[in-house]
Amino acid sequence: MRRTRGFVLRPDVASAGSGTGRPRWSPVPVRTIPFTGRGDGIMASEAFKAWYVQGLQAVKTAADQGQAASSHAQAQGVPPEVKTIMEGGAKVFGQHAEALGRLLQGAGASPGSMPNAFMDGIQKGSQQMIQAAQDPGVREASVVAAAQIATHYFIAAYGTLASNAKHLGLTEDAATLKGMADEMKAADQHMTGIAETMANARASSAS
Repeated sequence: MRRTRGFVLRPDVASAGSGTGRPRWSPVPVRTIPFTGRGDGIMASEAFKAWYVQGLQAVKTAADQGQAASSHAQAQGVPPEVKTIMEGGAKVFGQHAEALGRLLQGAGASPGSMPNAFMDGIQKGSQQMIQAAQDPGVREASVVAAAQIATHYFIAAYGTLASNAKHLGLTEDAATLKGMADEMKAADQHMTGIAETMANARASSAS
């Protein structure tokens, strides 16, 4: 089989038994796919940016949920050091939600209300963990643990979005998101110190 522009040359079976010993080659038109130059790359870039924007929307939803959960935890009779963590968390989540809203506006998108299955699962699991604590000291430890689990999600989410922004050439977005991830890392270290020196100590002494 030979190929020419727009055709495939196929041996003519009917001529195979002719006296020449050589089959004639009959042109058969083939379906072609036009070359689009950089079009495929542009489409892929647009799809990646749309995926990035959806990620921003989903994480903004999570930040709003984190702010509400932190505010709610303050009213649960937790000790001062844990209450301070929750107050700080509510403040940071509020700031992050505003920053994410600005990033979305810069991308020409609405903050919207994108569901976030990751955060929904974390909140459900956190509620079950806290409800399972039958002692005040253990409950305090479970509140801090729930906050840390959520914090780890934000570290991963912000870090991933920062990498995606960098891939798209959105250097300012990437820097903002990396800064937010670094803030969450610092918060996680602070909560680890609180858990090890206070909440977990009380929980173990209560058992």
